[in-house]
Amino acid sequence: YVMEYVDGETVESRIRREGQFSAEQALRIARQVARALVAAERHKLVHRDIKPSNIMLVNEPEEEHLLVKVIDFGLAKSVGSSSDKSVTVTLGGFVGTPHFASPEQLEEREIDARSDIYSLGATLWYMLLGRPPYEGSVASVIHQHLGAALSEDALRSFSPRVGELLRQMLAKR
Repeated sequence: YVMEYVDGETVESRIRREGQFSAEQALRIARQVARALVAAERHKLVHRDIKPSNIMLVNEPEEEHLLVKVIDFGLAKSVGSSSDKSVTVTLGGFVGTPHFASPEQLEEREIDARSDIYSLGATLWYMLLGRPPYEGSVASVIHQHLGAALSEDALRSFSPRVGELLRQMLAKR
């Protein structure tokens, strides 16, 4: 079993240390994560655990821009043909992190790349505000992901384009 050593820090640790990102920086990071998710989808994989602690910001001195890597594909699921039944067994069936999980994950329904897009939207929200879109107890967070609207005050704090992007990424359906 071999893994690449990544010299950097997670989005979560950077935000804890320095505070939330500018919209420009958060969108650059999200764009690179989206590219990684497109590559995973080409291989018929859904990550299922996109969150700030699974996104590494890599220190590359020769690079002028920030390099981003998606880590921890441990919960990834194959969404291939119906004859390929990849199953992950867990207590209660749910895998992932509730603060960043999509409604279909929380309800243990079939998932595809849209589930990762939702989780990336929750992560983008975190990068911009320093907190996830929904807070409270685990049960409360799950309930909010399943049916609560996003905070209109928070959405108005973003540029209209970023607000609309978050609305689309965090759409319940």
